[in-house]
Parts: sequence; C-alpha cells; structure tokens
Amino acid sequence: MVRQVLLAFLVSAGTVFGLTGCAVEADGVDVPREPAASLISVVRSDFDVVVFGGSPSGVAAAVTAAERGEKHGHRVALISEYPTVGGAISNGLGAADIGGKSAVTGYADRFFQGVRDTYDDAGAWNVTPSDAEEIFRGHLSDAGVEVFTDETLESVAKSGEQIDCITTTRSQYCGPVFVDATYTGELAAAAGAPHRLGYGDWFDYDEPRAERVWKVLSKLEPEDVSGAEAAFAENPYVTTGVPPSASWVDDASDGRISMTYRLCVTKDENNRVPFAKTGNYERYADGWRRWQGGLTWGVQLAGHGRVTGPVQIVPTQDGKWDFNNGHGFANVPAPDGLFTGERDAVFDQLEDYQRNWMWFLQHETPEGVRESMAGFGLCADEFTDNENWPYEPYIREGRRIVGEETLTMHNIDDPAQRVAEESIAIGTYHVDNKPSEYRYWDGVMYRDWASYAAVPWYEVPRGVIHPVNLDNLMVTVNVSATPRAHGSVRMEPQYMAMGEAAGAIAFSSLLTAVPPVDADWQSVDYVLRMNGNVRKLSLVCEGMTTARHRMAAGLDPVTCEPSALKGNRR
Repeated sequence: MVRQVLLAFLVSAGTVFGLTGCAVEADGVDVPREPAASLISVVRSDFDVVVFGGSPSGVAAAVTAAERGEKHGHRVALISEYPTVGGAISNGLGAADIGGKSAVTGYADRFFQGVRDTYDDAGAWNVTPSDAEEIFRGHLSDAGVEVFTDETLESVAKSGEQIDCITTTRSQYCGPVFVDATYTGELAAAAGAPHRLGYGDWFDYDEPRAERVWKVLSKLEPEDVSGAEAAFAENPYVTTGVPPSASWVDDASDGRISMTYRLCVTKDENNRVPFAKTGNYERYADGWRRWQGGLTWGVQLAGHGRVTGPVQIVPTQDGKWDFNNGHGFANVPAPDGLFTGERDAVFDQLEDYQRNWMWFLQHETPEGVRESMAGFGLCADEFTDNENWPYEPYIREGRRIVGEETLTMHNIDDPAQRVAEESIAIGTYHVDNKPSEYRYWDGVMYRDWASYAAVPWYEVPRGVIHPVNLDNLMVTVNVSATPRAHGSVRMEPQYMAMGEAAGAIAFSSLLTAVPPVDADWQSVDYVLRMNGNVRKLSLVCEGMTTARHRMAAGLDPVTCEPSALKGNRR
C-alpha cells in the first residue's frame, strides 16, 4: 500500500523539528464557552499533528503523538466539537463495551488503569462521566497536548491529496498530519474522502451472516388502530405510510445509523434531578400508548445489579448508573440533519424526545416497568451547566470512509484472513448492529431486525484508517468497514487502539518526512510495543491462562493459530 510520495504536504520544513511558532489562543487551553461569532480568531495556529474530534480515540492519538514527539518539539492539537473531551465515555457511557479484557492494552489499558486508581478498585471498569473526563484531561495535560473545545469545523484547505489547514469557528489549524476522530466523520467528509453512510451497502460484500429481515415489533390492539397513523406521524423517528417490502433487501438503502443519549442516572435523593415531561409530551405519548398495547413487557433485575427490559441500566460508581436503551424506543434512527449542518437541532429534538420517554417509562408503563424505573433521575453533579444532560449523544456509526483496506466479515470469520500483516488493533466484541428503522403500517409496528452474533477475535489491518485519496489524514472512528463488520469494531477500547496507532504513525511520519500513509511499519510497530500495545493474536493468546479462553477467542488452544469458531450464531 506504500506510495512513494515526497513530502509536499509540509507547511514548512521546520514543522518536522517542532519549529512552528505562531501564538495560540489562551496558550492552548480550553476556550470559554461563549457565542462562537464573538470568538472567531485571526490567529493562524501551526501544529505538527492536528487531531479533530475529542473522542477517546482522538485522545489516544493526540497523547501518543505528543509523548513520542516531545523531545523533537512536536506540537499536537486536539480539537473537540463539544465542551468535553472523552467523547461518549465522558458523556454517559460509563459501562463501555469490552469484548475481551486481555486484549485491552496500550493506551486503552492506561485509561482503564486510571479508572481503577480513581476508585481504588482493582476490578473497576465502569466510570462516571466527570471522572472519565478528568482521567482523559490528565493524560492530555501530562503529554503537553494543546486542547481546544467547542469548535465546529467550517472549511478545509487542500493541496492535491494533502490537507493543509482546517478552519473552525474560532481559528485555523495547519500542519502536515491530520486525524479525524469524530463520531460522524466530519473532517473526512469535508476534505472530500469518499465514504458510505447508512445501510445501503449492507449486501455489497458477499459476507457470511449478512441476513437481515423485518421484525414485527408490535401488533396494535384493535381499539388502538383508529388514528394510529396520525399519532405515529408525530414521532420524528417513525416512518408512516410506507409498507415494508417482503424482504429487507429492498429496503436496505433506507436504513439509517442509530443514536441515543447514554444518561448518567441515580437514585440518591441528595443528588437526583427527577425526570420531567416537556410541552411536547402528548405529541409522542399517544403513539407510545398504542405501541405498548401490543407488547409483552419483560423486566428483570439481571446480574451485577443490571436492570434489563425496555431499558438497560448498569451501575457505574458512586451510586450512579449508565442508562442505555433496551427493547424500547430510545435508540432511534439518526435524522439526515445530523450530517447536513443541523446538528444542534437534531440534538435538541432527541433530548426533548428522550426526556419525555423517561417520564413515560416511569408513569405510563405496566407496573413491572414502573417499579424498575422508580426513583431514578439525572445526576445533579454531572453536566452542571447543561441541565445535567450530556453534551453529545451516543452515535453508533458515522460516515465510514473508503480506505486502503476494508474490514469485512471475511476478515473476522475466515481464519486465513483474520491475521493482518500490519495490525493496529485486536477486535474482540460481538457484532452488534442496532435497528435502523421503525415503520408503522396497517396496525403493525415493524422494525428491522437488530443483528447480533458472537465472533472470534481478529486483527484490524492498518489500511482501514487511511482514506484512498488523502495521504496525510487518518480516520480512527469511522474506519473503512462494511456495516456488518463495523458493528463489531465500533467499541471504545478498539477506537482507542486505532487512535493510538494513528498517533504512532503520525510520529513516524514526521521523523522520516513521508506522509502518514507511507510511514514505515517497523518504526510504528516499535512505538506501539513501547506503549505496551499488543496487536497480534498470537501474543495475546500466549497470555491466556486456559485452553477454554483461547477457544472462546477462536484460537487453537495449543498453537494459538486462528481457527474456526464453532457455534458463533445467536
């Protein structure tokens, strides 16, 4: 994949040796939250590495590049679109999905070690939003990363296949290396990277286990059918007036990515803000009442204190819980406006919708649901300047780039393709593709079937983070993957590993004066090994103590070679 390209993308030769020197607003610390129009800066800020996106993947990329480049004077900027850094984990995702704990290495392990240290608990993995952000910010500060928050991307300046500068609502950032670590692929799209969005390409890769069908979610009671279409038409996340096709194949192009707010909730009366309905409650509730009439609700208290059913509520720390959607109505298809410059309106609508949904669960559902939800409210000491509501929702998939390589289910299921020559992460989480559409027709609420399947562990090839047409941009969240495979690789520990790899590639790129896509793999591999990042199945397997664990990972219990995983459908 290496292309012999001269270093035409450098803003100046001095950037390689850290000799950039333009002044930066507020010495690189967070800009206060004020109307963006009053803060637009004329200062040109030159950096060696510019990371756009404050997700955990972005933090990992920035910290790795800054720590390795410190003695060379490299300057690294991390720009977040929101007031926080740490993305979903700092915005309510306290119980991050971890498929295999022994595969959490490098920066991801450092973060979770910070979680354990924070709570003085060797078994801690879950974290509260404010504590997560404190850990992330500590790492950024120690590494000397210059952090900028609340900045929206406005434009991208390019020269051929290189990004030269990006302009945000507050400043301009120039440099030889860029990383897109946003959940929606903002920088990649603005820079012209080819990408895919939604499920329109679901059947394009001849993948195993790609079946997907329509599911009858609820058959309305006869007395609820009259007026139901008008009621559901008021719900911005339900399609009405369009019957589902006989096969979901014909409707795949309508499938949209899903999002929800992961809420930090508590029952502590001294720290609880009760849920309250808004003026739009009846707009949604009429449809919800009809919908639930055809359901058999199931609620149970699962292991480790988890409440499951229409919601999933998992304890984190300090009497706080992570609220996630279960078999309910809070995981919704993302409106097109999320990707067409209407982000704030999309977020406001979802917040209003979900506040009302929480009140509905507590007051208008069957007794078992009401009892399981009783006493929960928002945490008064989290997001204190945002009415205790997260600043950003949990967006499960954005614009998947077209990269030098594409991760498919063949790379996951086929033992011969499960090992990558240049591996940047190990994938361990099962395939988890959420529903992409709710559709009401003729007394029935349909939903496309959520797609779940156990998978063997696999190596993620380096080429998935390199867009095919941009030599100095790496994309570490919306990587090049099929929708099906993305449902496995999209978890935060794996995002952090891919971000860390991008940081190492950035450092090697700067030292050897080649674009990131051409950075020498041996030097990248060395940096990652020095960080304790293990990306080879054979090495992880050697650390497993039992044959049972090796077999569960799809590895031969004796040789550690990838093998077929039996019984991997569910």
